[in-house]
Amino acid sequence: MTRGTIAVVLGGLLALLPAIASRAQPNRGPLRTGVLVDNFPFSYRDAQGNIQGFAHDLTRSVGRVMDLPIEPVLGTTQEINGLFTAGNLDLLQSYAQFPEREEQADFSVPYLDLSGAVFLRDSSPALKSLTDLKAKKVLVHRGSLGETVLLRAGLEGSIVHVESVEQALIRLNRGEGDATLITRLSGLALSHHLGLRNLRVSDLPLEGYDVRYCFAVRDGDRALLAKLNEGLAVLVRTGEFDEIYQRWFGHVSSTRYTKFEILLAVSFGLAIALLVALWSMFRQRRLQERLARQAEALQQSQKMEAIGTLAGGVAHDFNNLLTVLVGNAEIARLTLPEDHPAHENINQIMQASLRAQQLVRQILAFSRQTSPERERLSVTAIIDETISFLRAIAKGKVEFLHPRAEQSPTLVADPIQVHQVLMNIGTNAVQAMRGVQGQLSFTESVVSFESTSERPDPGMKPGRYLRIGIQDTGPGMTPEVKARIFEPFFTTKARGEGTGLGLSVVHGILQQHGGAITVYSKPGRGTLFHLYFPIGEDNALPEAPQESVPLGSGQSILLVDDESAIARSTEALLKRLGYRVVAHTRPEDALAEFSRQGDRFAAVLTDLAMPGLGGLQLAARLRALQPKVRTLVASGFFSPAEEEEMKTLGIDTIVHKPMTYATLGRAVYACLNTGKPS
Repeated sequence: MTRGTIAVVLGGLLALLPAIASRAQPNRGPLRTGVLVDNFPFSYRDAQGNIQGFAHDLTRSVGRVMDLPIEPVLGTTQEINGLFTAGNLDLLQSYAQFPEREEQADFSVPYLDLSGAVFLRDSSPALKSLTDLKAKKVLVHRGSLGETVLLRAGLEGSIVHVESVEQALIRLNRGEGDATLITRLSGLALSHHLGLRNLRVSDLPLEGYDVRYCFAVRDGDRALLAKLNEGLAVLVRTGEFDEIYQRWFGHVSSTRYTKFEILLAVSFGLAIALLVALWSMFRQRRLQERLARQAEALQQSQKMEAIGTLAGGVAHDFNNLLTVLVGNAEIARLTLPEDHPAHENINQIMQASLRAQQLVRQILAFSRQTSPERERLSVTAIIDETISFLRAIAKGKVEFLHPRAEQSPTLVADPIQVHQVLMNIGTNAVQAMRGVQGQLSFTESVVSFESTSERPDPGMKPGRYLRIGIQDTGPGMTPEVKARIFEPFFTTKARGEGTGLGLSVVHGILQQHGGAITVYSKPGRGTLFHLYFPIGEDNALPEAPQESVPLGSGQSILLVDDESAIARSTEALLKRLGYRVVAHTRPEDALAEFSRQGDRFAAVLTDLAMPGLGGLQLAARLRALQPKVRTLVASGFFSPAEEEEMKTLGIDTIVHKPMTYATLGRAVYACLNTGKPS
């Protein structure tokens, strides 16, 4: 995003600051924070009486980076939850997010998303299904999610109540039960901590046992919630979140030979023992190398998962803000006379807001939260945007060149993936020239290949290609390094600066597009990458058709969104589009309204994520009252699981925030007239 774009977006956001400031509590004093003493490995009291744990360390780090004064209040899980419910605590450092809890608390973005597992004794047979636990002793503590899963499966006769997860594992290890249901990560960490050796984790998937651990604040304390979310994002960006995670969950045990095995080997003779020892050393070295590669891959996967979780939350909140900006800007544009001088300012706000929406898409694509979407595009603008990002990284040390090509052909490609390719290679080049003056140039040219011998890659088809050249004046690469740069996890960067995944991903993206990548480099001579993208037959970008926005004919729409600013702006846009609107900010009120006079509404437009009764739950209840009612669900971010659930529920149309006058008009019209998703 350019500085000008940021300035315009922030200018719009400044209008919201009075409302945000009115909710803030400037001299609130220390935050009374519930600290559990009995919840290993999240928060517990060690043998010396000190508080330790993953959530405890995470809270202290967030408090430090966000300058939040933390006043710990110690107690058991039951005591702390009671104090929070009574309104005597400001913050819980580790609270599982369940729908029934959302009426009494607001939750941060999840910092851990854990799945449940069945823990068995080592000698137990494998489970084929959960019903294999019938007539077995399954140890769970009362009110736990494990108990709920068993009850749902009709296994109430197998339940044996224990005081805690720790007691369940200890008793299972002693043979006083057959199984227990807990989250996989917590169970493994606690078993390791307690030294329990007679347990194993079943491979059986445990449906319905998913726990999202978050910070929790009192209902309505949005100012504190925003600081906690920002603090988590800072820790992820700086790598401190990963350090805390590795400290508590990253331990890996290596396999060694026992004394008995060594003596047994010696008893077969020195020669055989020597052969076994040599073979073992070789095998152990190979195993250690494989474990190191797997650990690095797992660490990167966990990091991307954490970033993806945060990115989804950021996308939802940011697109909600953009919905208010875009909605009010459109209303102002439609209200003012066409010759009013403010139209130019409004258009700039609209352009910057929609550009910000594209930036959110890039964040989601980078964190693997969205699928690639190919479209016809010109790469020149993407190169210019990449250079603007790289200038901020280079801090004035690198001169950027981008001579304009006489002909700028179009590509059919995913713009976010193209941007990712350019950013990855460009960032590598800037880092290679770190600390010295250098030059980085981008060029565009059209080349044609007919014979196989001419093509840079044998897998390329004959035809015309756009060749993008990226050349730097850095130190270059040796032939040995150049031969390995596309290998996954290979990197020459210092620890913490790279994972070695970047160029392997770049190579994969070019192959997916039917193109290729080549590299030329010598030590002391810099590096030149050539990227080849196939060119379509039509080299001109088609002009976007100027379709008119379809209008309504007085149909009544029930609008539900818990954000009052979004509800007001969306209501105004719908009325401009020719619809009658009844708006509610509480889904319970909307449900009551619909139950009284549901026949009057042609469609319902509801937000997806709302406290208490969510958008999909509301849609299901409305469908139960009026099976033929048309439903639209809007959100700043849809996860794959939510999209799948919407298909199951038969939601007619999904609407992506921010909603413009045109997108909203077309979505509602399509829903009322065709019922197909827009």
